[in-house]
Amino acid sequence: MSAISDARIEQHGELLLVTNPRVGALTTMTETDLAALHLFDVSDGSLDTLAGYFEGCGVGDPQSHAQGFRDRVVRDGWTRTEFPNAEGPPLLSAYVTITRECNLACPYCYQGLSKRRGRHMSIEQIRMLFDKIAAVNPDCYLILTGGEPLMHPDIYEILDFIDGSNFRLTLLTNGIYIDAQMAERLSRMERLDVVQISLDGLTEDISALSRGKGALTKIQAGIEEAIAAKLPFVLAPTLHGQNLHQINEMAEYAVSNGGYIKPNNLRSFPKDNEKMKPGASDFLEQLELSERDLMKVARDMDATLVAKYGKERIRQLKERYLRYSKCSVDDHNAKGLCGVGWSLLDIDWNGDVFPCHLGKTPELKLGNIFDVDFGGIFEEARERGIRTKSHEISGCSSCNFVSRCAGGCRMGAYYANGGFDKSDDLCHYNYQGNLRRALGQIEKIGEEWRTPA
Repeated sequence: MSAISDARIEQHGELLLVTNPRVGALTTMTETDLAALHLFDVSDGSLDTLAGYFEGCGVGDPQSHAQGFRDRVVRDGWTRTEFPNAEGPPLLSAYVTITRECNLACPYCYQGLSKRRGRHMSIEQIRMLFDKIAAVNPDCYLILTGGEPLMHPDIYEILDFIDGSNFRLTLLTNGIYIDAQMAERLSRMERLDVVQISLDGLTEDISALSRGKGALTKIQAGIEEAIAAKLPFVLAPTLHGQNLHQINEMAEYAVSNGGYIKPNNLRSFPKDNEKMKPGASDFLEQLELSERDLMKVARDMDATLVAKYGKERIRQLKERYLRYSKCSVDDHNAKGLCGVGWSLLDIDWNGDVFPCHLGKTPELKLGNIFDVDFGGIFEEARERGIRTKSHEISGCSSCNFVSRCAGGCRMGAYYANGGFDKSDDLCHYNYQGNLRRALGQIEKIGEEWRTPA
């Protein structure tokens, strides 16, 4: 049986979501396109047959349209006979914690709050690490983090080293150490793609809930230096129950100054809570959002930005700032395997390697990069069953978006449901997000695919 003949069809207004989880095929189309898809099936992909059909529909240049249609059908997975092997190349991206030291003590920090002072990766170790990364993938995407990475005593030398490499860089920072000198240095970096600045609120009372009293003014000063230096930046608020009313204002502030926004969901992951104040864990649980609230925030924020700046401007900004997939491979309709433990790794300040930046717990340590090579790290991840494909996950194999979702956050599944072979506890939220993106794609397809209804 062909993938097309047993396809699922869901109607969403004038559009159809056509899928086959068995092979991971997925396309958004019109009724006219659906008829062409079935014609493609029964004619064994005949271009002449498709061209004749499109000519009858009144499409200009039916031969070229037929070729574009066939190319997309193949790209969307409809000629597959089995689920794709979407592993992709190793070490596409790496989170590198160059220091655990930080000037803030955010209670939700996935790095933990204990044993942070003076724990820097030495500049010699950093050079050794970057050489090892380059040996696997010289174009690796680095996410430089901490702690607060700008507190590293050799931060300027580290930036110079990255700028002389083939790496691309996202810098994660709380913004407080972005003064005029740092902003000027970052503005001259050829390998810098994004400076991601954590900002949890626009008023002192909201910011202080997670960032501490008095931090907001310093963070805002750093953001203003970044804007003045024309740095590519995104604001990264951690969404919780007390700051939702300020998210749209944060988004407009970022976009109006040439940046964008990338909200993070507050989730409970095991962390070193030794230094947390009594009751902090219970406090965080009260701030976590429901799936319904998360979906509403995402919809409202997008609608607000599109209404004020136009759909094309927001599309451009998303492509500019959110185009890097740091968790999954980027093959179209083949994201059935999260990058955890393979295309994505987290490397701590002392060289310990973990499968993900959200998986920094002792039982998930894969080895130390100063003792073993990456080959040993990858093999360890595989032997532990961390590399579970989405179509092998119970609850995911029959999902329409099995080839795009990779089972949601693998660390969320591990912590919430007990294993990498489980589905994410935010499954419904992930589904709705994928559905919105899929239905939105029809607007970008153009005349080479979309035909008159």
